[in-house]
Amino acid sequence: MKKVLFYLVLSFTVISVNAEKFVPEPLPENDFTEFSNESSVLTNQGKSVKNKAHVSKKITLQSYNASRQENVEKELLDSIVTKDTSGNNLSKTEYRYNTDGKQILSANYTWNTTASGWQRTNKYEYVHGKDEYNNSTEVRTYFTWDAVNGIWKNVNKNEATFQGSTNYYKYIVNYSWDDVTGSWVPISRFEQLYDEEGCDLLQVDYNWDNEAKLWIGSMKMGYIYNEDETLILSEVSYTWGESEHRWIEKNSSNYDANGNCIMLTKYSWNAGTSSWKGESKEAYEYSFNENITIKTHYDWDNGTQDWIKVSKEESAYDIYNNRILFAFYQWNDTNAKWVGTSKETFAYDEHGNKIAENHYFWNEGGWWSETYSLVCDWDNSTGDWQFVRKTEYMYNEYGLEISFVQMRRNTSADPWIANFTWKRETSYDANNKQILQVFSDWDEGNNTWRYLDKIEFLRNDQGNITFKIRSDWNGSAWAESQRATYYYSVASGTETPAYTISLHTYPNPANDLLIVAGTTIGKNIRLTDMNGRIVGSFATEESQTKINISSMSKGVYFVDVDGETVKIVKN
Repeated sequence: MKKVLFYLVLSFTVISVNAEKFVPEPLPENDFTEFSNESSVLTNQGKSVKNKAHVSKKITLQSYNASRQENVEKELLDSIVTKDTSGNNLSKTEYRYNTDGKQILSANYTWNTTASGWQRTNKYEYVHGKDEYNNSTEVRTYFTWDAVNGIWKNVNKNEATFQGSTNYYKYIVNYSWDDVTGSWVPISRFEQLYDEEGCDLLQVDYNWDNEAKLWIGSMKMGYIYNEDETLILSEVSYTWGESEHRWIEKNSSNYDANGNCIMLTKYSWNAGTSSWKGESKEAYEYSFNENITIKTHYDWDNGTQDWIKVSKEESAYDIYNNRILFAFYQWNDTNAKWVGTSKETFAYDEHGNKIAENHYFWNEGGWWSETYSLVCDWDNSTGDWQFVRKTEYMYNEYGLEISFVQMRRNTSADPWIANFTWKRETSYDANNKQILQVFSDWDEGNNTWRYLDKIEFLRNDQGNITFKIRSDWNGSAWAESQRATYYYSVASGTETPAYTISLHTYPNPANDLLIVAGTTIGKNIRLTDMNGRIVGSFATEESQTKINISSMSKGVYFVDVDGETVKIVKN
């Protein structure tokens, strides 16, 4: 029997019917990227606010665009033609490449029924080159078709310089076309610098002020990594001051080996001393399962030129990761000790449902006194606790989502809210490629799910999509509503992308057997513990490698293959 991972989240929160409507997002018709099954991560209130576990420099670096990918014996998309259910043309996109396999054109058309031909709508043109330092460059220009005058009109463009021959930006400047002046006007600029201002990597965004003819800062981030650049140790963010015309605020975050933020410090720019001055900071402590247990707040004292304690939050969790305690304290300078302000405790049933909540205040005698107790309503008609909100995930043995259910109502006596109650079911082929998604809503009258629509993906021998078929449920059968056809050709390029991240493991958490997928013969798998100690080294096999971990102790480990790292948990 296949192992099915089941994730259920239950809450007693009341949902307002005036809340923002949530509807499943349809797939874009001209998007030939496969639908992602990334599910939302639901965290409790005390979870690490900034978890940077194994965020490598490769992941942090900003990169872009399929037009620069250079592939070996891989299919290149020539065109996509979309038709209605009667076989009538609707739209078409064409792609062209140079001899290196880099995209140089993508053009869009709509079908003109009167002229019985394709009508131009818009296009992108790409020009590739090298700068004086042998960095790759690219100019991408967007045009729209002026049918009245029969000409292409400039709309916008960007000029990019990359780090060497990689897809990682050094600089990129975006422009829009000004019809009045007949010239390109700057809009925004992005810089990605190395070993600047004490950071291994510095990323900066600017917007152009056309009246003042000045660049205005919008985002600035700096990163410091560990020695092998697989983990962020510190990151710094900046805030721009318009009147000062410079960066005037700075937030610095430091991380532990698990990627959890352990210190968040805020600074302001002191124009008099031309230096950064401390404002406030927060220190975090974590439990074994990476929940925040202590958060301490400090302010900068200009008189003593040192940090002083201000407040503290304390949290505790049960073995199922439910928060059972939250307490708030303030620092008493006179007595040099922490004084309680408020405290809350929580209780849960065997299913993880919150059934009780208690609040306390700090008594002058130096102990906690209860203020009130809140218990969830009991439904006498069913003789059980009733939910008002439910979110449910189900996964297959490879960790891929196969079912998602969301249900919302105001009270246990009310019907389920239609716009917030729906279901998604996903199927895969033998290679774990998505082949079907079915969406349903809730039939309140019959107390059951009913179909809405579905999307089918047909694939060729290489696993690439050949047809994407959308169908609607008419009450008794599926009726096709739209079909998109995907066309490919073989690339002739000779270079490969700078980086390809394909490593993944399952199951995770694992008990006795761990499977590392995305490997090739001749590589080495290194297994390390939280302290960086190597606990195992294994030779890779083709496609996937099986590792017996039954003798290992429970805990968190890291799987590394050629610099790609995945975090696993051993049960």
